Amino acid sequence: MEQVGAVTWVHGGGIAAGTVSSSNSLTGSQPNDHVGGGGVYAVGDGNYIALSPSWSNGAAKRAGAATWVDGGGPRSGFVSEQNSLVGTTQDDVIGYWGSARLPNGNYVVASPNWHDASGNSVGAFTWVSGDFGRSGIVSPINSLVGTPSHRVSIVTALSDGNYALSNQFSLFGEIESNGFVTLADGPSGLAGTIAPWNSVISDTAGYATWVADYDAPRKRLVVGRANENIVTLFTVSENIFASGFEP
Repeated sequence: MEQVGAVTWVHGGGIAAGTVSSSNSLTGSQPNDHVGGGGVYAVGDGNYIALSPSWSNGAAKRAGAATWVDGGGPRSGFVSEQNSLVGTTQDDVIGYWGSARLPNGNYVVASPNWHDASGNSVGAFTWVSGDFGRSGIVSPINSLVGTPSHRVSIVTALSDGNYALSNQFSLFGEIESNGFVTLADGPSGLAGTIAPWNSVISDTAGYATWVADYDAPRKRLVVGRANENIVTLFTVSENIFASGFEP
């Protein structure tokens, strides 16, 4: 089958031989699945994640998949919803922009093209344990997702294992009037939809110049909003609904 892709575990002290197949490797099941095409990243304690943004979920082409693999031994079989974090809509391309590895060994799967139930491309960022992984369908139940006016685009790993999400390429500089920045808990993640309870959101028209920095000892994001004459302090502890249950 053409370009299904494969990721093969090899013992560091031995030599691999034989033909790559679904019996000894993680593979795709449809043409152009390109399993592993998004890269393979070390996470947790010797484990790894294989990203396959071109993977197709039935009729949904390029739905995308991110597969956690125990680094202690081989993983074989086909990529599926049962063993991977997957998209359900054409061009969700889960893991398209890689995976941000956090200093504590956990990671965040970046899927800025993910679509909501109405078909809007709003983005989704999914926290996954580096030691246990995660499988199933990407949704607001397990991921922090955007809205049509607040699309999630960028994840920034912070020094203490927490992470920030925004719709800009960094936490500094000009952002759009509907820009935002979100601080998420690295040990447990954040799920739900971008909203004032979990994010700092700009209220100004046109462009706003924000300056932001992270205060790691206090687990606090400091956001200077010059156009609004406001400095906002936002802490992880304020995310009391981090499990995904919104007020």
